[in-house]
Amino acid sequence: MADVVVTGRGIVTSIGETPDAFFDALLHGTSGIADGIGACVNFDPEPAMSAKEARRSDRYTQLGVKAAMAAAAEAGLPGAADPARTGVVLGTGVGGLETLERECRNWIEEGDRGVSPHFVPMMMPNAAAGTVAMKLGIHGPGFSVASACATVASGASRATMSTVRLSGRLSKGTQTRESCGKLKPRAETPATT
Repeated sequence: MADVVVTGRGIVTSIGETPDAFFDALLHGTSGIADGIGACVNFDPEPAMSAKEARRSDRYTQLGVKAAMAAAAEAGLPGAADPARTGVVLGTGVGGLETLERECRNWIEEGDRGVSPHFVPMMMPNAAAGTVAMKLGIHGPGFSVASACATVASGASRATMSTVRLSGRLSKGTQTRESCGKLKPRAETPATT
């Protein structure tokens, strides 16, 4: 197995939006859960993306891009890294759930013309990975890992394996559950198998 070196960190959570703030909150036992949801209530996607980019992105992409851009900045990417030999692996539990819910409602209430032309690009699971690659000018392998709650672990392990010898990889995980939480609190959601 090849050695892996973590050179940049980025995080956006309900208890901190920087690695140091997050770690301090953990040490102090801070809870970011309110009403069964760990919402990032003060989250602002800027300066990681423009207002126009944010409007055309699902919240999970906004969260992932902000964390990935912080990690890239700390790691000095793109810097001297060869864009063709740098890859992006970004995981998500599902993808753009808020967009999926909103656009399904629009379709039910307004028909085909009520659905945004940005529907698919906003909700697809690889939207965040693609956005990060475009923002950083990365041209190497780029993909999304989607394996529910194991996504971050899967993405991190997948980032260590490649058939292409890469000089750099950016590996992150992102998801938002606020959309579904607004419909029915988790504690009230029946278990399914």
